[in-house]
Amino acid sequence: MMADETQATEAVRTAARAARAAAPSLAGAADGAIDAALGAMAGALQDAAAAVLAANADDMRAATDNGLPAGVRDRLRLDEGRLKAMAAQLEILAGVEPEPASRKIRDLPGGLVLSERRRPVGVIGANFEARPNVVVDIASQFVKSRNAGVLRTGSAAIRSASVPASRARTSGATGTTRTIACGMYLMRKGTLPRPRTTTPPASKLQPSTM
Repeated sequence: MMADETQATEAVRTAARAARAAAPSLAGAADGAIDAALGAMAGALQDAAAAVLAANADDMRAATDNGLPAGVRDRLRLDEGRLKAMAAQLEILAGVEPEPASRKIRDLPGGLVLSERRRPVGVIGANFEARPNVVVDIASQFVKSRNAGVLRTGSAAIRSASVPASRARTSGATGTTRTIACGMYLMRKGTLPRPRTTTPPASKLQPSTM
């Protein structure tokens, strides 16, 4: 393995371990704590508006210098209106009624009951293009579903995305209740090796036993 791939792999493992350490407090958090953390994220994003826009201006200049297409630059661009919409989205999500951990589906013969149970995955990896608003989209969905995560974005958005990711992690960890350790870790696509996957022939695939 090349030295840069070794370093990148270790960076992924470090971020994943940190997210995993945060996962239990998210999974066990009360509904009110989750929604308070989302509200704190909205406030932190608005407080950091100047820093986010300054970072985005740097990304936009770099995108222009590198000749990125107009469509890519538009998806990369942030302004006050888009930031307000991102904060409003967080507040809306905070007000959404949480799904119950257990729900009855129907009665079965013999006095049995079919029920549906929900539980967090734990740590989720998200790989997305250079769109800084997606950082907030994904991070908020992770928090609402009580999952920690590792986020990987395009290098064109790394400055713009880093500020919201940092604010999301900090506000999620402290919030108004100080009960949630929010494991959101942002990684740059250009620093990571491409995944190598092999698909076995259909004859070798085994049915799931789960």
